Amino acid sequence: MTGSGIAPTVVVVHGLYMNGWLLKPLARRIERCGFRAHLFTYHDLRWTLKRNGELLARFSESLPGPLHFVAHSLGGLVVLEALGRLPPERLGRLVFLGTPYQGSRVAEQLARFPLTRWLLGRSVREGLLTARPRWEGRAELGVIAGNRPLGLGMIVGRPPRPHDGTVGIEETHIPGATDTLVLPVTHTEMLFSAQVAHQVCVFLRQGCFARPVVAQAPAA
Repeated sequence: MTGSGIAPTVVVVHGLYMNGWLLKPLARRIERCGFRAHLFTYHDLRWTLKRNGELLARFSESLPGPLHFVAHSLGGLVVLEALGRLPPERLGRLVFLGTPYQGSRVAEQLARFPLTRWLLGRSVREGLLTARPRWEGRAELGVIAGNRPLGLGMIVGRPPRPHDGTVGIEETHIPGATDTLVLPVTHTEMLFSAQVAHQVCVFLRQGCFARPVVAQAPAA
């Protein structure tokens, strides 16, 4: 709670091929930490990244600040697109989960062929594969990557190792991020992992992740 007794606001943003309701387990864990979570849903296939960023900024305008953002995968790029439309004094902390800021090898491989390129949707084709929004250090940012290599990405492409089954750890690198962390989870497990949720809450409270983290070897 803040000094006024109002729970800090966290906007939770989903990734590609998802909907806000899939992030409800993560949102519930965030709320148990004393925050108030709001789920944002966007159209990743139909609308561009710029359009989705505009809608996120508009969605956030009516919420009490400062605004924290927690975003999974492509959702992190949607948040970056929205940040330039929000006043700096409204921004709290950000946590990105498996966001391919450096690009996605899997997406690039799918984009090579007409039969699979359409699967990426407009937000990926016109954002991730071309002019991605850039991080300008407007808030404290925590980045969590996974190193458990199981997932759909291994079926449709070859993410760079080590990876979380879809996104390579090197692809999540954001220069100037406040703190980074690698956990033994897949790309999808990030949404349901109690350990990930705990680290998200710690960063939102204090601006860094909790350490030490118990090491666990990734699956072969």
